[in-house]
Amino acid sequence: MTIPTIVVNYSGDNAIYPHEAEAIYQQSPAGDKTIHQVDGGHFGMPLASAPNQGGRQEAIKLIAQWLRERFPGR
Repeated sequence: MTIPTIVVNYSGDNAIYPHEAEAIYQQSPAGDKTIHQVDGGHFGMPLASAPNQGGRQEAIKLIAQWLRERFPGR
C-alpha cells in the first residue's frame, strides 16, 4: 500500500510496543509516511504519571493535522 500512511503508537500500550510500531512504519512502502509516539496507556488512556497530557487528545490532534496537510479544504 503506497498511499500516505500514519502510524500512531501509545508509549504505554500493552498490545503494540514501540518497536513493533517502528517495524510497521519501516515496512510501509509509502513514500509519504509518518510515525508518532504519544504518551499514553492501552487504548490511549493518559498515563498515571501525566494525567493531563498525551493520550487520545494528543493523538487526535496529530492525526487531524496530518489529514489537513494532505487533504486541505475537506
